[in-house]
Amino acid sequence: MADAWSDAEERYKNALRAFLVRGDEASLERAYDVGRQLIGEGRGVVELAGIHGRAVSLLGDDERRRAAGGDGARFLLEALAPF
Repeated sequence: MADAWSDAEERYKNALRAFLVRGDEASLERAYDVGRQLIGEGRGVVELAGIHGRAVSLLGDDERRRAAGGDGARFLLEALAPF
């Protein structure tokens, strides 16, 4: 990957943060869209898992606790749905 964060990765990180703060359906829809974008880029499930891990590592403590409490998994599953 040329850049540390592609457009899809940046969108994933921002949508994950928004979902952990607001818990809204729109953020989940963005996760699904990012999954579709990654497929279009020829990227796979393992890469998505790496993107998720990097995004979680950049969260603040409160957001990271919410991610570990199940909200992060819910978001990741939505991003995996197109696969």
